[in-house]
Amino acid sequence: MNNSSILATTAKTISAEESRLFNFIRFPLAVLVVVLHYFGVAAEDYDLTALQTPPLDAAEFCLWVRIFFSHVVARVAVPCFFVISGYLYFVKQGG
Repeated sequence: MNNSSILATTAKTISAEESRLFNFIRFPLAVLVVVLHYFGVAAEDYDLTALQTPPLDAAEFCLWVRIFFSHVVARVAVPCFFVISGYLYFVKQGG
C-alpha cells in the first residue's frame, strides 16, 4: 500500500460546523495580517523606554497599544493560517 492510498483511506471529512468555524475565524485573521504588515515596523525603531515608566500619556498609550497588537497579537495570524491550511489539506470536503 503506497502513501497516497493510506492518506485516501484515513482522510477525515470536514463537517458543516467546522466549515462555518473556519469561515468565521478567517476574517479576523486576515485583519490581523493586514495590521501586521501595516504597523510591522521593527520594535527597535521605537523608543520603548518611555513605555516602561508609568504613567503613560495618551500618545504613549496609543503607541503601546499599536506595538502590542502589531508585534504580539498579530503575529499569531500567519501560523494560524498555516495550521488551518495544513488541516484542510488532509481533509475531504463533505457534502
